[in-house]
Amino acid sequence: MLSIRPGITGPATLKYRNEEELLAAQNDPETYNREVIWPDKVQVNLEYIRNWSLGRDIRYILNTVFH
Repeated sequence: MLSIRPGITGPATLKYRNEEELLAAQNDPETYNREVIWPDKVQVNLEYIRNWSLGRDIRYILNTVFH
């Protein structure tokens, strides 16, 4: 279980900002989500927890707003 509460944005949110398009391109979107996207999101979020910094959080927010 992750030790942080979900927020509005973060590295996994930014990485998969086109998640709907990725899933739409798959023959079996549920399997792709379960076997590819979800495990990667967990790894990205674990890395976020291990290397948290206020500066990175500010960059995530700015990337969300201005990208």
